[in-house]
Amino acid sequence: MTFDSIFYKQTPIGYISQSNYNDSISIFKIYTEKRIPIASKIEFKEVSLIHQAKIYINYSRSKDYYKFGDTVLGAVKLLELK
Repeated sequence: MTFDSIFYKQTPIGYISQSNYNDSISIFKIYTEKRIPIASKIEFKEVSLIHQAKIYINYSRSKDYYKFGDTVLGAVKLLELK
């Protein structure tokens, strides 16, 4: 099983394994070298540019940022663009 087969949706800084037009819990894989503060909001647009997804990374007391290769849970909400 390859990485791409698990995480199909690419974002500017990572992959998301699942999303739909309702709130959902998804696995988010970070592949950027940039450190991402815990509880930061990550925004990206789908390829269709019809909906915008916002990923709210869950807070973690074990460290203060996520780094390359981390896999985290995030709440995903898709919103229609005006």
